[in-house]
Amino acid sequence: MLDPKPIGAGGWAIAVMGLSVVLTVGLISVQSWVLRRTRSIAVTGDRAHYAADLASNIAAMAGIAGAALLGLHWLDAAAGLLVAVWLLWGAIGVFREAGSSGKWWRVRSTLIAGLVSAPLLDAEGR
Repeated sequence: MLDPKPIGAGGWAIAVMGLSVVLTVGLISVQSWVLRRTRSIAVTGDRAHYAADLASNIAAMAGIAGAALLGLHWLDAAAGLLVAVWLLWGAIGVFREAGSSGKWWRVRSTLIAGLVSAPLLDAEGR
């Protein structure tokens, strides 16, 4: 953002990102179909991950296109900030869903039980 460089192969980069977007949309569609049938928190988290990938792919494509075609070199950094916000939002949603379903409590209880039952080391690390 402070010292932007021109993109040399913008057309190829846009084409590769376009293919990535198409494949990611297909994956998210299949995950959504599975999620409607299972309501799995694991699939929800995985889908949020790929939705963030999709957003970052689109943002990268917009940044590349803006820099290569329009000379807007700052657009890539702005798109990166937008993706960071998207990732944070998705993570908060997954944590909320896990917390409201009670599954987080079981994970927490299992972790605590594992820590409590672990043998303690003496002062010399034995």
